[in-house]
Amino acid sequence: MAMRPPVIGPKRATGAARVSPADYGDRSAADHDQRGSAASRGYGVRWRAARATVLQREPLCRPSLKLDGRTASADTLDHWYPHCGLSWLFWRKELWVPMAKAWHDGPKQELEDRGELALDAAALELGLPVLSALEPLRVWEWRTAYAEARKTGLRRPWGG
Repeated sequence: MAMRPPVIGPKRATGAARVSPADYGDRSAADHDQRGSAASRGYGVRWRAARATVLQREPLCRPSLKLDGRTASADTLDHWYPHCGLSWLFWRKELWVPMAKAWHDGPKQELEDRGELALDAAALELGLPVLSALEPLRVWEWRTAYAEARKTGLRRPWGG
């Protein structure tokens, strides 16, 4: 009888203590409370299905490949422009980018911190449309929400 190959995946923590947002200090607890659940921010069943489809179709980190010249496995589907809770931007598939978590948590955060022009320049290098050209009548709504989110000091209150 043939044996099944081993399943390779992340190890599950056994007996790990649950960590509450309060364990990270007052600031993180407040950030967590304001963000709400993943499902309430739009990351429900529909998003998970779309994410799985895109990552299956494009399994490599696009920014690593096109901007860094390196190959990395994509494990995150990112909204290139932070959606700030705006559903019209959340579901713009043209702006979804498969990327490695390391790229998402490092260089992408730096681009977001540098602002819209930095995101636009990198978007063009990736072959993505620029938000102001894609949604000229709605870009001001995004700019207002993005500026407000950055002003409050919350890293990413809208999710992701």
